[in-house]
Amino acid sequence: MSSIDDLRSTLERHADGVADHDLHVRPVAVRERVRAVRRRRRSVAGGIAAVAVVAAVATTLSIGADRSAPVADRTLAGHVAPVTMTSLGYTYAFAQADQGDGRAVLELPTSDQPRLLSWATEGDDDRVVLRAPGERPRVLEADDFGDFTFVPPRSGGRFTLTGTGQVALAAYDLTDAAPLGDTSDGVTFRFEVAGQRLIADAIGEPGDADVDVDLFLGAGPLPISYLCSGGPRGAWVHVAVDGEQAVFGRGCDDVLFDPAGGGGYTTTIRPDEIGDGTVRIWVTDGEDGPTVDDPDVRLAVAAYAPARVSQRVAGAPVDDFVEHDGHLWRLAGNTVPQPGDRSVDLPDEIAQRPGEDTLVTFRFRRAGAGLVATVLDGEPGSALYGNGNGSGGGTIGVVPRSGGSAGVRARGDVGAEVELGLAWYVRTD
Repeated sequence: MSSIDDLRSTLERHADGVADHDLHVRPVAVRERVRAVRRRRRSVAGGIAAVAVVAAVATTLSIGADRSAPVADRTLAGHVAPVTMTSLGYTYAFAQADQGDGRAVLELPTSDQPRLLSWATEGDDDRVVLRAPGERPRVLEADDFGDFTFVPPRSGGRFTLTGTGQVALAAYDLTDAAPLGDTSDGVTFRFEVAGQRLIADAIGEPGDADVDVDLFLGAGPLPISYLCSGGPRGAWVHVAVDGEQAVFGRGCDDVLFDPAGGGGYTTTIRPDEIGDGTVRIWVTDGEDGPTVDDPDVRLAVAAYAPARVSQRVAGAPVDDFVEHDGHLWRLAGNTVPQPGDRSVDLPDEIAQRPGEDTLVTFRFRRAGAGLVATVLDGEPGSALYGNGNGSGGGTIGVVPRSGGSAGVRARGDVGAEVELGLAWYVRTD
């Protein structure tokens, strides 16, 4: 599947506003009070609440006495697929599967819920290729039903797995089991997201068009995640920290799943702003119109303490942990950019390392008016314009455990001071 970093791109969720990732917000809330301005009433709710994880409930197919799909339905390519799988704290249940000689196909309807895909081969050759709608083929290698790939919300279509001998492809649906975090009416802010810890959050009830949460603001970066769903056409979303509007934009159609996992933005709290503050989200009818009156609107907002950053590449901080394809990855190394180099590749000792998948990301700066493009296993990937002396970056992809290649190239009108760099990660789950 494509990068989970691309799960949502609305409302400037990936804007960089961090001055220094080594500064930290104090993870202590003086007041954890949630206020929701409702259409017909105003009430006060509690702050962060731990939610117990409930038992998973299997979905579809024939259901046995233990409410799980029977072994007969899960015996595929000579292996028994597990009843459930866990991804980033969420639980998924076996839903459907297909098997065949060298090829398995699943037709998945588009859904607002995420899904997982797992696979198996009957023989000793674990190398398979997955073809998903709108994406280039991906090489996957793992023990039989020992791994999965993530299908983001609002995705669907024909998924085809090919390999040697009998192969099987199984789909898992999200269950109602909540991960550790604050959950309300199907919306969850996880307690920890790629090393960031939840400080305070507010999850509005259906119809709430103005929601805020009080917290203590400490100097440094303050990551904010938010959600606006079910709003009418023409709705505008506004987010403010301590009265200062940090972001707003048109549209209120987010999926309810895992708002913090979908990204957000980071604002910087200056030393003179330290103290009690408020994070607020509200939705209006038009940019300057009145507050929306709609029973279907859902709003939520959360503040996180940023994860520590130990390394920088091409002048930009590189996260110690990232989430990608439903997995948690740990930083394992990076290249040291040399000004003027127009091509950088993953070192051979990393690219050809057996037995471990490697996630590769890239950074660049001072690319002038040139084009910065990525390459994965010889195939072109994303491309970004240099945008003057600014910086940028993103995810290249995963080099499978049997080895491969990844790199970044600068082309065109590139300045002599251009810097290109790579960082790579290994799985922690």
